[in-house]
Amino acid sequence: MLFLEAGSAPDSFLRDYIALKKKTTIQTRADNIYVEFKDFWRSSSEVKHLDTLLEDMVRFARYYVFFLRPERIDSKPLVTAMQQVHLGGSSTHVLLIMRLYECYEKSVLSYDDFIRSLNLIASYLVRRTVLGLQTRSYWSVFARIAHSISDESSFESFQVALARQNFPSDESFMQEIRDRDLYGLRICWYILTQLENAGQGEPSPTHEYSIEHIMPDSIDDVPEWQEMLGDKWENVHQAWLHRLGNLTLTAYNSAYSNRSFNEKKTIEGGFNQSAVRLNEYVRNQTQWTESEMEERGRILAKRAVEIWPHHQADEKLILDEEIQELRARADERNSDSLEMSDSVRELLHAIRDSIREMGDAIAIIENKSVCYYNNSAKFFAEILPMAYYVRLLIPLDFDEIHDPEGLSDDATTWHFLPNVTHRDCGVLIDIQEKQQIAAVMQMVRQAFSMAES
Repeated sequence: MLFLEAGSAPDSFLRDYIALKKKTTIQTRADNIYVEFKDFWRSSSEVKHLDTLLEDMVRFARYYVFFLRPERIDSKPLVTAMQQVHLGGSSTHVLLIMRLYECYEKSVLSYDDFIRSLNLIASYLVRRTVLGLQTRSYWSVFARIAHSISDESSFESFQVALARQNFPSDESFMQEIRDRDLYGLRICWYILTQLENAGQGEPSPTHEYSIEHIMPDSIDDVPEWQEMLGDKWENVHQAWLHRLGNLTLTAYNSAYSNRSFNEKKTIEGGFNQSAVRLNEYVRNQTQWTESEMEERGRILAKRAVEIWPHHQADEKLILDEEIQELRARADERNSDSLEMSDSVRELLHAIRDSIREMGDAIAIIENKSVCYYNNSAKFFAEILPMAYYVRLLIPLDFDEIHDPEGLSDDATTWHFLPNVTHRDCGVLIDIQEKQQIAAVMQMVRQAFSMAES
């Protein structure tokens, strides 16, 4: 029965189930899911018998249903966490939820850590939405995280994998949720609802509330507001109207309209009578200016960081994982796979050997170049074989490079640099002959040292 309920989205369930079993991060096209499933069944070494396969599918279908219908879970804290991770109705992360649920039922992930994991997924989604970061490849991102979770250290490996997927910092999240046009985000009401109810034993009935601008949307015909905001009221109104500090929830939106601040406080059902927690700061103010909006924004942004916390992953574990991945990528290809003339290859090998003498360096073939990283996973040089010479790029500003022989150029003045992977480099050097390498290595060593610091 549960599997049939998951059948409300059978294609998505099968796609995610196969992806988990095959550990792939490439999303199967909707018109190819059945073919992929048949191939999986025929080639799977994990599932030997049809009964075993069906039992396994029913188990994962139950996880899928719990994501779609959290109210079926028999734990209230887990229901709440699952509801929060269902943000915006997206299902791009359901395969990750299924993997976490599997770890929980196998007792390799504790109950508390399961809830923490769900909360961190919600935090990741909210923070990235507030920062306006792209969501196009979310399915692949969450698949990658799911495959990175180990049974030996389920929560820690999840933390590290999530941290490596551009998880916004507390500082950037606080700044953006405080200063950006929050009203224009599809999750604005959700954010205000969580600021109102998160952690409360007696939550407010926010499903009955709508978003209210404390300073109204239109004040052109309201002299009380113009006088309160000052001579530059138009600028203040434009800058602060849709920011967090000026947004709240109310069941009296139509009654408030564009009334003056004092009227909004004192009318029937106004801020002075409001039981909404978000309005507590508002009713204690005698005026509503840029100063009050800024202060309330700071207070709510601080609370937002507590509701949607940082991943708190161990930095050493993150670095270890990054180094391991870099070394695995380094083993996939070497510079011999790049096309170049014999003379250019000889020059490139000479540069490579000089870099190796500097210390532990990891060489990754990226497209048509060789990118070098130190043992802290910091990039410090990129080499591109050209037709008759080798081009070297260094991630330093041109005005800080030590180049007594004048071999380098300002890379930022070049409008077209084909096949370059690291386009944030400020220094470019074209190496024509071996005699130049010693001087060039002084500059590479400078970049290497700065990456080490």
